[in-house]
Amino acid sequence: MSELDVVAVPGYQGMWARRAVVEAWIAAGKPKLLWAGRTYEEQKRLYLGWKNKKPGYNAADNPDANTRQPHVRGMALDLAVWDAATVKRMMRAGFTRPVWLKNGYSQDEPWHFELTAYVGKIRDIPKVTAALASGGAKPFEPKPPVKTPPANPEPEEEEEEDDMPKNSGVYYDRKNSDGTTSLIYLIFNTGSGWYHEFSAGPNKGGMGGEYVNPIAGALETPSWAKVTAAHAGVIKAGLDRVLNPTIKGSLSVDLDQS
Repeated sequence: MSELDVVAVPGYQGMWARRAVVEAWIAAGKPKLLWAGRTYEEQKRLYLGWKNKKPGYNAADNPDANTRQPHVRGMALDLAVWDAATVKRMMRAGFTRPVWLKNGYSQDEPWHFELTAYVGKIRDIPKVTAALASGGAKPFEPKPPVKTPPANPEPEEEEEEDDMPKNSGVYYDRKNSDGTTSLIYLIFNTGSGWYHEFSAGPNKGGMGGEYVNPIAGALETPSWAKVTAAHAGVIKAGLDRVLNPTIKGSLSVDLDQS
């Protein structure tokens, strides 16, 4: 029994994924799914539909050109619901959500989750045919619990609710004094006033999902929104006020970008 076995997703006829993905999804409460693993043929159809701008098709990897292919490798899930509580459970189980806009795609996909620890490490593409996907994948069997006798068990303590606001992230274009432009990533916490900015440098564009997504997963930030430089300035001014309550005045930003 291997974490990388291709197994059926319990409760979903025809859906399959790697065992590690299914186990993490179960740990997250089994949120309702739309997609799991995809055959080469399914991925090709979705890619061509997006490439040819057919209605109802979202940005999709080209299975003939892209070496990542998380759905074809069985390492990604698309959820039917992605409310804040569901996203939090998925991220605690080890999933993350890529921010596709920074990688040149037409839109973000808040429904798309990948198992962070395995994406990029799985090189083999399962030979999943349409017949296998429709019922031939291994049935999922949970790992048997390891039985160990308790030694002086202590009473369980109730977990305290964490009321501390979680981390958030945005990104924006900053025009530098020398005429160049930098894409700035801003991570912040409204409860503590902490924030941190980083970028690839002037005229370098985004830093790519392989760098940014693990940071987002480690800090448990939801999807990052793009804002104006003026709006980012107001966010930082508000955070400075949290750090130093003696700062007075009002905060506002003009979002008209015409």
